[in-house]
Amino acid sequence: MRYMSGWRRRSNANVSWLDAQERWRYERCRFPQHRHEYLVAHALLRSCLSRYGEQPPQDWRFSTNAYGRPEIQVEQGAPPRRFNLSHTEGLVACAITRAAEVGIDVEHGGQPVRAGDLAAIAVANFAPVELAELARLTGIAWRHRFFDVWTLKEAYIKAQGLGGAENYLGNRP
Repeated sequence: MRYMSGWRRRSNANVSWLDAQERWRYERCRFPQHRHEYLVAHALLRSCLSRYGEQPPQDWRFSTNAYGRPEIQVEQGAPPRRFNLSHTEGLVACAITRAAEVGIDVEHGGQPVRAGDLAAIAVANFAPVELAELARLTGIAWRHRFFDVWTLKEAYIKAQGLGGAENYLGNRP
């Protein structure tokens, strides 16, 4: 994981690394901060992939599976690589493997989110045993456990290639 602040000066050069689909998504970001976070995350991914592959960052090509998960396009017979990417305010995480599926999720737990909103998300998406565990906690301990469970679920779903939790969860352990 790398913090994004160090990438501010170099980020404009990294726009050229993006393919047409990534550039379209980058340009659709409404706020400059979100645009920057998207660019840094994808520049980090491409940079890391190039450390393990024999091509420059701008040459990586991606496709998406049926659930919208991005995957590396590889030539027939080339060893598969898997990756997952997650970013939130000020933080990006990138995981790369040579063959195994991988999922990663990061959340900015310090964001001002009303506890009632998080509780509603938990009720809609957490299993009864997870809800019971949360019910025993209060305050910051509750919030930390909520994000522990949420990011674990999100990472698992992403590793399964099913997209994000918003497409799949619903009271599953």
